[in-house]
Amino acid sequence: MIIMNVIGSDKWLKILEDLYESDEDLCNIYHIEAPATSKVCASRTFEDIKNLDDFSFYVLINEGRISGWFGKEQDHLTGFFLDKGLRKNSKDVFKSYIFPKFGDEFLSSVYKKNSRAVSFLKKIGEPYAENNVIFTVKISK
Repeated sequence: MIIMNVIGSDKWLKILEDLYESDEDLCNIYHIEAPATSKVCASRTFEDIKNLDDFSFYVLINEGRISGWFGKEQDHLTGFFLDKGLRKNSKDVFKSYIFPKFGDEFLSSVYKKNSRAVSFLKKIGEPYAENNVIFTVKISK
């Protein structure tokens, strides 16, 4: 069973470091800072989210350990990470835990360099906008 909690900003960086450390490919290939260490990748993500207005940082706890996170900024899914264990059922995780935090439609953006996340978002949403750096989808329930 997965438990979801909102976490205060004082814990975000450590959570990001721990999760990113569990995924070598993220920091070596897909992250905007790649290739880089998990600390560099976590620091960049933290810098990107720490001053966002009306932002909530949720963690997904599976079998007693933090296995993922996602950020909610009004009607925008602003960043997400699922460990390898949760990725097997990523669509179900999104439908059960992430979708309920939003209305009927919301946007999600990722760095285009993260082709793994772009590919996933294309499976659950419709392309909405993109530029040289960011890819955005519109997700409807």
